[in-house]
Amino acid sequence: MIELERSTSGTMPIGPAHLGFELVRGRLSVEGNLQALEGNVRLVASARPFDPVPHVLLQRMRFEGLVLDSLTRGRVRDPLSGVLVMRATLPRDSLPQVKGRIDLDSGPFHRGRLDTLHAEFAVTGRLLEIDATARTGRGSLAVAGEAELQPNGDSSNGSSAWSLGRTTLE
Repeated sequence: MIELERSTSGTMPIGPAHLGFELVRGRLSVEGNLQALEGNVRLVASARPFDPVPHVLLQRMRFEGLVLDSLTRGRVRDPLSGVLVMRATLPRDSLPQVKGRIDLDSGPFHRGRLDTLHAEFAVTGRLLEIDATARTGRGSLAVAGEAELQPNGDSSNGSSAWSLGRTTLE
């Protein structure tokens, strides 16, 4: 069990957090909650870090009231709530492969109201694929497409290490 009291990570307040870990026959299980980004995150995850191809399964990450403005340089100030589910494999000699989905709850969003957002995504090598649908009181938006992720130089300064190259949307 890891207990973290209220602290900061850089300039961002974090904690308290309570995380339980268990390692049994090569399977690491993690369960707990964390306060960060002005909200609360509860997660259940497992991993097989010692397998020939390590993998991670985020069975459920429920987040409530997260405010992403510190990560988006002030562009997203509205509190977000929803669920993230994800599976990743970590081949030793290639880029990770990730597949997942995110469902946002209804709530205020950028001077309007978001009724629902459902997005499925996959990253294979440098290819990001996404299929998303958002609904508001004014209508809906469906986006499906892919983008080529390209290394963006040195990421040691905390900025994004990837940028979008080729992008296709339908």
